[in-house]
Amino acid sequence: MSIFSRKSKIVPQVPAVDTIGELLQGRLKRAPKANMVYRKSSVGRSWVPATVTEVLAQVDAISKGLLGLGFQKGDALAIMGSTSFDWMLLDLAAVQIGLISVPIYESDSAAQISHILKDADIKLVVTQSATQAALVQSCQPDDQELQILSFDDSALAMIIAAGSKLNLKQVVKARENVSGSDLATIVYTSGTTGAPKGVELTHYNFAKTIYDIQFIAPQLLLDRSGKLLLFLPVAHVLARYVQFAILASESALAQAPDVKNLLSDMQSFAPTAIMVVPRVLEKIKNAAAAKAPSGFKRRVFKFAENTAIAYSQALEEPQGPSWGLRRKHALASKLVLNKLKQAFGPEIDLVVCGGAPLDANLGHFFRGVGLDLIEGYGMTETTGPATVNRPGHAVMGSVGTLLQGTEVKFTDEGEICLRGAQITKGYHNLPAATAQAIDADGWLHTGDLGHLDAEGHLVITGRAKDLLVTAGGKNVSPGPLEAQLRLHPLVSQAVVLGDMKPFISALVALDAEALPTWLRAHSLPPMDATSAVSHPRVKASIEKAVKRANASVSRAESIREFRIVPGDFTEANGLLTPSLKVKRPAVLERFADTVKEIYGEK
Repeated sequence: MSIFSRKSKIVPQVPAVDTIGELLQGRLKRAPKANMVYRKSSVGRSWVPATVTEVLAQVDAISKGLLGLGFQKGDALAIMGSTSFDWMLLDLAAVQIGLISVPIYESDSAAQISHILKDADIKLVVTQSATQAALVQSCQPDDQELQILSFDDSALAMIIAAGSKLNLKQVVKARENVSGSDLATIVYTSGTTGAPKGVELTHYNFAKTIYDIQFIAPQLLLDRSGKLLLFLPVAHVLARYVQFAILASESALAQAPDVKNLLSDMQSFAPTAIMVVPRVLEKIKNAAAAKAPSGFKRRVFKFAENTAIAYSQALEEPQGPSWGLRRKHALASKLVLNKLKQAFGPEIDLVVCGGAPLDANLGHFFRGVGLDLIEGYGMTETTGPATVNRPGHAVMGSVGTLLQGTEVKFTDEGEICLRGAQITKGYHNLPAATAQAIDADGWLHTGDLGHLDAEGHLVITGRAKDLLVTAGGKNVSPGPLEAQLRLHPLVSQAVVLGDMKPFISALVALDAEALPTWLRAHSLPPMDATSAVSHPRVKASIEKAVKRANASVSRAESIREFRIVPGDFTEANGLLTPSLKVKRPAVLERFADTVKEIYGEK
């Protein structure tokens, strides 16, 4: 079954404590007056710090309130809202006393919400808004008792009031009654197909993985002057893990719930680290490229882009960048690259990228800009990271090396299998699905394809279920082609097709936000995205992007035809997951007629 296996060379260390509550109490003892969380002021652009003592006092007050409401160890509550200080407080308050905190995505459908409420036996739901509360109310199963509150309508104050007759000793007793094997959360995978499955994650899953990343990336978690800005949805396991990790370690955290304000928030908060998905980096680069569409500005940008990539690539060679390349890089930095780095804030150093595959050249570009960019790999079932590149030593095109005590092996088909302390106990109420994903020897079958390089870095080559097999028998991984297409300033999303078809094709969605800048730069009149779909200049520009993508693959793997489809792929229209991954089956269903037209099947 296995053609190769590897175990991390790092001797695994067992954390001194194994629950989230114990981790938080450890930080309180170490540095009670240190700043733990920054909150954005309602007036101006300032950020107001809160110390470890102040934050955990609020967490304890909410825990006391939950006990006052009658919650007992093992009961479940759900949180539906944007990344925020209040979301964080309630989550910590629940898990530290042994409750199961279940996140619900703001974009989840009524059917998904109803499934989560029933499957996890939720007792209380706290939403961001009254509108969301009404949606949850409409999804409530008839036979289920459920209390629904909203942050916007004083949910935390009401919970705290319920504990007014209790004392802190009861919180301490409840916290001490929690063990590492107890469930901390059930995370329902957004998935690209089917109904969401509830992934059970224990306190020890989180504690061990936090300890591992402290060892690997101390400047992210153990630097008391470090500040991370979190804007990804904490309903996603990676953002949730990072939030727990920062709070349980030494650095400080700030939440940015509205991604539209991200650029201004990075300037005003001045983070030393930020976590992104690849699409954020694509949009930042594309926006910069769109401002230099032709002529001298275009030549300057291409010089800077090519120099940044070459400089980053040279950093991975034993001899490093040559004297001439260092001179070119200094000039490129002065002309273009420094401005791009400044967009991340004046103190930025580390950029953590995850949630989806990062194109190697995009990674090289941003490292050439001057960012310490590291990519990791994991999934909900691995409590976030299973591998990660080391800060200062990233190998672009890989997702890094194994965490402490983590093992990897590959099936004959190249599927990645993982085993270690971060692996889920299984899927909630789904023993058959658990047995299918985790074999009798404890190996999690990830569904991803990959291999290890000579130095033990994991390289992801695709997703087993996404692999296209053309009618001619050629295996094609769509990911690399799609990543190349998304580098075009006008492309929001791309889906490469061709399974059991005579050739490879692609569906392309335009980026409506980038369109006005691109039109002005190309001396074209204003038009909406619907009109742009059929505009000859737009189609010609996308065709050039297709040719560039084809240059990286063989003729049999190249895109022969493409279509620009109306509208974008979003969470709201059901074509993207909350982590911005394309739901391929949903796209194929939505544009079935277009696909038939491409292959002459209509």
